Amino acid sequence: DFECWRAVIAKDVTRKGNIFVKHTEYTVQVTAGSELSVVKRRYSDFQWLADVLSEVYPFRLVPALPHKKPVKKLTDEDFAEFRRLGLNEFVNNVLSRPVFYQKPEILVAFFQEEGKGFERAKKELRKAQPETELEFHVHSQDAGELLRAGIDAYLEAVHAEVKSTALAVSEIADFCMDAAVAHSAYTEAISGLGTAMTRRAGDESGIASWSSTDSSFAIQAEDMVKLGEGMVGVADKVLSSTSSKLVSRVLIRVWMHARRAEAFSALFDTAAKESKSLASQEKKLRSTEAKVQKLRRGGKTDGVDRAEEARVAENRAVAQARRSFAFVNYCLDKEAEYFRSKQVNEISSFIDKFVLINREHSAAMLNAWNAML
Repeated sequence: DFECWRAVIAKDVTRKGNIFVKHTEYTVQVTAGSELSVVKRRYSDFQWLADVLSEVYPFRLVPALPHKKPVKKLTDEDFAEFRRLGLNEFVNNVLSRPVFYQKPEILVAFFQEEGKGFERAKKELRKAQPETELEFHVHSQDAGELLRAGIDAYLEAVHAEVKSTALAVSEIADFCMDAAVAHSAYTEAISGLGTAMTRRAGDESGIASWSSTDSSFAIQAEDMVKLGEGMVGVADKVLSSTSSKLVSRVLIRVWMHARRAEAFSALFDTAAKESKSLASQEKKLRSTEAKVQKLRRGGKTDGVDRAEEARVAENRAVAQARRSFAFVNYCLDKEAEYFRSKQVNEISSFIDKFVLINREHSAAMLNAWNAML
């Protein structure tokens, strides 16, 4: 019962390899009811799961993975945490979607198999050449009967909405990234200045002084040490505050939704290709039907049988293509519901949390600074 499964990627990641090639190993703790299992996974293993799900469910929103390589704006430490949180979001988004339960062997392989067992499971899945959802979904053949009225106009409106959302949320994600970087840089600057002041005071004896053309300032070295230590303390308190912890969580949620919007827009583009393919098959069928009628009107028996056989085969292929395209629209309709639910929950949550971050960050900085003074 995958509905009760929950996954947590532990913070204690492991770096493995040699001096030339290294990789990060993540500990994935999976809770299934009262049972707990632990598996080790590399980034490439998460990529494998995303690729297999995309192959089996070509018209579903497979959760996005965080960046594999460091993001220029983030420090190595911040990026490592960003990627861990992103992978944590990825696995739990997979487990939260019942549509992915249709092929349980894929989820069992990733979340339960370890070591050689995992490699063996991946090899078996490759040999089996997984079917696509069109071949095994309960409504793959009758989806057309389940579509809402005016499905084409509805999906066209959804596509326009998704494209604008992808652009807007990407801009929000970039802004949030800049805010996270500024937040980190500001506290690091305070900490660095405090450390430098403490170090200089340790090298001086008596009075440390600075002079300019119009004024001078002097401070006892021991007081300078206290001031420097106090500034370091301010930075530590801010970094450990709730606002600092929320920055990474909010950033990854918004980034994931931006990637979700881009992926959904890509699904519509793929569906458009399916529509063109169907139109091409229908055109070919009409041409063959016209040819059969022309041969019969002319009283020619030569070629009629072959043309009629081609017409029957093409008619069968078009009927299946129409059922397939109806199922594509069925999937897009369901994914639109999922996308909008995530957008309402996550973007609204982002706005609330972003306001909270700014308030708490300012309050934490002010309180710590006053306490130091």
